[in-house]
Amino acid sequence: IVVGYGGSVLTIESGKITNIYDTPGEHKFHSELSKGFFSGNSIAEGLKNINEDAKERVTFGWDKALVQKVYYINQREIPGNDFGTPQAIPIRINLPSINYDVDCGCTIVGKYSFRIADALAFYKNFVGNTATGYFADSITPLINSYILTGIQPAISRLFKEGTRPSAMLEYVDALAAAICEEVTRNLGPERGLEIIS
Repeated sequence: IVVGYGGSVLTIESGKITNIYDTPGEHKFHSELSKGFFSGNSIAEGLKNINEDAKERVTFGWDKALVQKVYYINQREIPGNDFGTPQAIPIRINLPSINYDVDCGCTIVGKYSFRIADALAFYKNFVGNTATGYFADSITPLINSYILTGIQPAISRLFKEGTRPSAMLEYVDALAAAICEEVTRNLGPERGLEIIS
């Protein structure tokens, strides 16, 4: 099994994760559960393995009873994902120093990047067994919903620190960092996902 930089490979046998390869390079996969001709120490043992495999396949209608799968997981940053508030969201601006307290509407649009920080948690708790590939566009709707949920607390945090609405553009980086922190916390480490920027 060949693993590239920024990726992991999971091997699954009958639904159970048997190995995770996360260091770049070639790795040798060996299964005690699946024995073929070349897994024996002699020709006689190899033939015995083939005979046992054939008996097992007859029992299961010529299908293999043991299901082996290999999943390649990209753990590099996936940039360029759009998000936006579908309509103005209510925000409270409370600045006690100037006796200013008002509710207003705020619309935010932008882009974010994310990555799979923990391949094992991502597979076990989020994706699971999939017959086809699982792509970024399957993940982004979930992240978008967490971003939209995380925007209000992040903006509220800025205003609690005394930021005036006219100065918000000066705090775009702080706002982005607060949203990243809020969304990553809410996504939770159990899903293995992390917002980068």
